[in-house]
Amino acid sequence: MKNICNTQINNMDASNGVNKQMGEGGYHYNGIDALRAFCCIAIVLWHVYANSGVNIGGFFVTDILPSWNYLVYLFMMISGFGLCCGYYEKFKNKQVDIEKFYLKRYLKILPFFAVLIILDVAIQHNLISLAEAFMELTLVFGFLPSSGMSVIGVSWTIGVIFVFYLTFPFFVFLLYKKGRAWFAFVISIVIQVLCVIYFFTDAFGITGITARTTFISCTPFFLAGGIIYLYRDKICSFIGKHQIIGFIVCVGISVVYYFVPHDLYEYSLRDMELLIVYSFWLIYAVAATNKVFCNKGVKFVSDISMEIYLSHMVAFRVIEMTGMINALGGGWAAYMVMSVVLLVILMICLPFVKKGIDFAVKLLGKYYQKIRSKKFDKKIAPDNKENS
Repeated sequence: MKNICNTQINNMDASNGVNKQMGEGGYHYNGIDALRAFCCIAIVLWHVYANSGVNIGGFFVTDILPSWNYLVYLFMMISGFGLCCGYYEKFKNKQVDIEKFYLKRYLKILPFFAVLIILDVAIQHNLISLAEAFMELTLVFGFLPSSGMSVIGVSWTIGVIFVFYLTFPFFVFLLYKKGRAWFAFVISIVIQVLCVIYFFTDAFGITGITARTTFISCTPFFLAGGIIYLYRDKICSFIGKHQIIGFIVCVGISVVYYFVPHDLYEYSLRDMELLIVYSFWLIYAVAATNKVFCNKGVKFVSDISMEIYLSHMVAFRVIEMTGMINALGGGWAAYMVMSVVLLVILMICLPFVKKGIDFAVKLLGKYYQKIRSKKFDKKIAPDNKENS
């Protein structure tokens, strides 16, 4: 029976956090497009402020804007939900072609990411950037103690998410039963707290590493997405009938977040508070069918959200060279114009860049298949002659 919160789609991929349930007549959770669109735009707005040096103030700047830096956690939660939509049942039923599964993960991220890395290395052109570029091109840099890189500095999120892709079969095991899933979720929270207060501190002999940029510390967000997936039908059934109330609750919890303490003595509570806030929003988005969350605009931005996230700082540095910030006085006008110009440029250019890269990848794939076919023909030719 078709969920009330889904629209049927065909032949779509669930990699990189795209929320589609694969198989015959898969489902697309339209409301999640809005979360992905908001996340990428909000992160861009935060980075413009943090890197432009504009002189602006107020509650929005001191409290709200910095919190958008943590929306990468919501991306991770969406990735947990999305990959479960595509592959949870398939892994449980042993119906996965493991080669195709991992190949799709690479093809979804690597082509566009590689172009950005090459551009960044060309600008920096030093040995350190070459070393980091090599590591990033493998996409396994999330296994490093610290995945913070100077080449495409925001890429640490991709590193963490790709580790999740690589370890997804284990996550399926953890989510196999609801009781086990909740137990694993609680354990992951304990591990996250221990990482923050001990394992990534001087007391454990580790310095210079931020816990939040490591996969093990981000695990609760991936598991939260998986658990929400397990309850998706009940969520759609209940929240789908009470969408206005659900939206008010989510807004209320978000407002409360800005007025509660984020530290207990010297320990940060922020990650756990955000885990609660983002869980409510994802639960609501799974069931959302309203025009605010489900429309062509948010779908358009959602489809290029990864590309916006990865490339926005490269584009920002180019625009910054024009001197726009100083010319506009370095205040609110400079910040707003800079943000709008950056987002407009990205939304105009990225769809074409993405299509161009996808086309190039397809051509390379056809060329590779052609070479393989010729080698195969040459290999069997002698056998055919002997049999003739």
